[in-house]
Amino acid sequence: MSTSASSSKIARHVSKACHVDEQQLYLSERVWACAWHFSGNLIASAGEDKTIKIWKCEEEENKQNNGEIEAASEVSPLSISKIGTIRGDQTRSIRWVCFSPCGRFLAAASFDATIIIYERNKSSNEFEELHKLEGHECEVKCCSFSISGHYLATCSRDKTVWIWKVPFENDDEDYEVLSILQQHTADVKFVVWHPREDILVSGGYDCSIRFYIFDGDEWVTAQAIADAHSETVWSATFDNLTGHHLATVGGDKTIKIWSKEKRPEEGQSWCSWKIVVNLPILETRWPLYAVVWNCDGIIAVGGGDCLVRLFVFDVENSALSLLSSIRIPSEINCLAWRPKQQSEQTTNYLAVASDDGHLHFLQIDSQCINDGFGAINGNIGD
Repeated sequence: MSTSASSSKIARHVSKACHVDEQQLYLSERVWACAWHFSGNLIASAGEDKTIKIWKCEEEENKQNNGEIEAASEVSPLSISKIGTIRGDQTRSIRWVCFSPCGRFLAAASFDATIIIYERNKSSNEFEELHKLEGHECEVKCCSFSISGHYLATCSRDKTVWIWKVPFENDDEDYEVLSILQQHTADVKFVVWHPREDILVSGGYDCSIRFYIFDGDEWVTAQAIADAHSETVWSATFDNLTGHHLATVGGDKTIKIWSKEKRPEEGQSWCSWKIVVNLPILETRWPLYAVVWNCDGIIAVGGGDCLVRLFVFDVENSALSLLSSIRIPSEINCLAWRPKQQSEQTTNYLAVASDDGHLHFLQIDSQCINDGFGAINGNIGD
């Protein structure tokens, strides 16, 4: 790993939003997950308090504090305001949320073993329950829509991965279970889809990652990497531009990059994946829980040591370079890059869901990265 050093700071904390009601804030009501709408104008958060909060996001300076938002600086480039709360539909912690690629639907996975699908009313920004998916035996840990929008994947502590067909053209139809994959031997922590193809990856407590494809008849395991990490695999993310690389993080405090092998021969539909980077974070003793890769090539990693680390991946040399790290007041559960409004924008925003009951928002200047500048470490006070 190489580390760039410079007096130019590329990452800073710009605002935070309190997910948990004020009277519950000191009961350790952690925020488990956050997910952006494709427009970048909405973000959903979910947590231990069994609610989903919907937030409106605007790039606007000098927004007055309205009681919901605490500005991290006098001039915040990103203002966040709560526009809705979904509560009472699930009886235990909501572990994960995700928007469909079209933005119409929001899926919520809960420890009560259900997944609820909501439809967004564009004019009012209200969300109405459309479907309640049941079948998992216990806690659902993650849910994810495919890039085509045709499939929803879910995973659970019951060691299974389910693939559902989304009733894309008729909302009155039920979600259909296409496959129940039982390849894992323990709790499955995540499912994530390839950004360009209908390829699914899962990972979890058994230290493995598994790749699934549709072979024309059914969903099958295309590749299983049994010892991908030496401890629980907590999260994975594809590079968003090509999908040729996958990053994973785990309880072993290690970041790994997997590369897609050369394209298959004619008549074959699958490429295998091999490891090209194995980077232990030696300065921490805490698990790494979250990893996300954005369109500018920045990889954000967060975990139990309360640090967000920012890396870039050098494809040619198969190397990770640490750009910056910034401290959050408590453990990090989820990271989500804000979709860019315009490709030429050099500013990135990263949402951080943490154990302190808040969503934190970081601003990252990719122009500094492109210019070859590094960063100094930053801290966020409690």
